[in-house]
Amino acid sequence: MQETKKLIKELVKIKLTSSQTAAIESFVNDRGIAIFRNSNLLKAINRSDFDSAVDEFRKWTVDSGRHKTELAELREKEIALFTK
Repeated sequence: MQETKKLIKELVKIKLTSSQTAAIESFVNDRGIAIFRNSNLLKAINRSDFDSAVDEFRKWTVDSGRHKTELAELREKEIALFTK
């Protein structure tokens, strides 16, 4: 968990709220740091373009080529945290 926070701090170039950090941690724990590092989600966050960041969270609902309801639900929880 601390390692995840450290990596997020290195990658995110703007100041985040604790809720935003928690949302990103959840995403990273689910999808992995490599995906986050190379994602449009990270780019949107670093531009402080939070509307686009919300759209990017919603794109990550597919696993093994199939839309997963549980991933869509998780992303919506992350969005709620991120925009809190």
